[in-house]
Amino acid sequence: MREISSEALSEAIQDFNRVMEIFGSKESEYAKNFRRRVLDLLSFFGTSGVLPTLTFFYAQTKGKYEEAVDAYNKGSCSGIGTDEFAYAVCLLLALKKILPGMDSKNAIGCFQRLLGMDCLKRSFILCRFLPYWQELKKLVEAVIPAGEQR
Repeated sequence: MREISSEALSEAIQDFNRVMEIFGSKESEYAKNFRRRVLDLLSFFGTSGVLPTLTFFYAQTKGKYEEAVDAYNKGSCSGIGTDEFAYAVCLLLALKKILPGMDSKNAIGCFQRLLGMDCLKRSFILCRFLPYWQELKKLVEAVIPAGEQR
């Protein structure tokens, strides 16, 4: 049995490589916006809570979440704004990790499922999610240069 931290790092590397392959360059606006959103997510979880953070990220996709997921699955980010795509990819990765086996493209369904869980189950899910996101955050900070602060 692998420890949670090595599993988290392995999954974070796999997802990070996929995202970087889509962005094409660590200097792209897509990459820089993704960096900002990855960093935001953990602090928002701490200040606002899990569901409010996830629904905020969903709102920031400006109705482009499903389109962004389709583009991501096809290995593309063209046709979607850099900020909307960054929020969508962060939300997609979070939902895939928080609710494995659920259709992550159906964000509303995922939110409903989380709402239906008791607090104890949600806390166990977060115990597995947070190490993954912390590893993803480290990779993002190490590879993608910080852009202008907005």
